[in-house]
Amino acid sequence: MAKPKPKSAKDLAAVRAKLEKKRDELVTQMADLARAQEAQAEMGETADEFGDSGQATLEREQDLSVVENLRDLLDKVERALDKVADKTYGTCETCGNAVEAARIKALPYATQCIECARRTARFG
Repeated sequence: MAKPKPKSAKDLAAVRAKLEKKRDELVTQMADLARAQEAQAEMGETADEFGDSGQATLEREQDLSVVENLRDLLDKVERALDKVADKTYGTCETCGNAVEAARIKALPYATQCIECARRTARFG
């Protein structure tokens, strides 16, 4: 694997802008979901009166799972922004080699090269 090449200031600015946009989208999605949960909770009292509490519980569990996934993704984006700031963006956290351009393009918040990500997924 290739050692990472230093990113130019222009490249880092473009990456930062892309990651900041993604962060803003995630924050908006989380806020929208929180508002929907509040509205659902208010309606939940009515649903419970009609014996539909099982469905309401399932929907709350699904919402919690979505929130957890959004938080995880937001953490990854924040970590990538930190790597941009300290100029280590594009370097695999595990092996120190370059993260493949195709991987960065698909997942701009990727912090591992493909091989290390596979190993991590396989062995946790």
